[in-house]
Amino acid sequence: MNLNQLRIFYWTASEGSLSSAAEALNISQPAVTKALKRLQEEQEVELFCRDGNRVHATYAGERLFEIAEEIFALEEKTDILMESFRNEDKNNLLIDSSLSFGDYYVPLLMNKFKQLMPDVKTSINVMPTSEILSRSIAMKNDIAFFSYEVQDKNLVVQPVLHEKLMIITQPGHRFSKMKYISPEDLNGETLISHEEGSIQKKLLTEMISKHDLKLNILSVEYTSNEAIKGAVELGEGIALISEKAVERSVRAGLLHAVSIGKKPLTRCLYMGWHRDRLLIPKIQTVIDLCKSIF
Repeated sequence: MNLNQLRIFYWTASEGSLSSAAEALNISQPAVTKALKRLQEEQEVELFCRDGNRVHATYAGERLFEIAEEIFALEEKTDILMESFRNEDKNNLLIDSSLSFGDYYVPLLMNKFKQLMPDVKTSINVMPTSEILSRSIAMKNDIAFFSYEVQDKNLVVQPVLHEKLMIITQPGHRFSKMKYISPEDLNGETLISHEEGSIQKKLLTEMISKHDLKLNILSVEYTSNEAIKGAVELGEGIALISEKAVERSVRAGLLHAVSIGKKPLTRCLYMGWHRDRLLIPKIQTVIDLCKSIF
């Protein structure tokens, strides 16, 4: 059985029609009929049965169709992979990053990277992790940074760093006199929340449920750390946020940060790339830098 015969069989089984298969393949219907007849004769297996103008796969045809689907899916994957290699520009690096990593860690990473590879032009897109995941699977970036661990068979995902998550308040808030707070101390507070799907939202939801906390949840959800910090500064409530995101504001006296418990909450940030991506020097350099500086 050759690949051309298998392709004609696949499209005929998919369309259930010789004429539709011929149109999809841009060949004549007699050519489809001849190819299928020859295939069945060579294999000595009936692959189709007729029902008027329609054709239906036999049991043997259904099993062959399943294998053909896998073969042509691999063929498509191969085409995408080769296209990515053909379009590979060794002097351009495309990074997708989650909001926090992009705002607070990528600048340091790029500072070190440019010292090692000054001729590489780098483009950085900052977006939610859910969008980065789909782009990574489609090989639309060279390397990506995620705000939580993503799982997909097409990706290689590794931890980059752990960062502390702190409750931030106005400087005069009652929490500003505490070294740390307990979950129960949150009762009665107004909470400014990150967007649905964020790790901060997930941790707070779990904490509220576990300790049966009674909080006022602000009706506005933010994707921006800067917006959340601004809302807290204006006295709209408190928020759970990355310690890195509020370092300067805390030093400037604009905000106060306190941990929940003696041991602060932490989250892990991750990097990842498509497992079919060739780790050429520009990408490997980013990976190595992440392991050495974070």
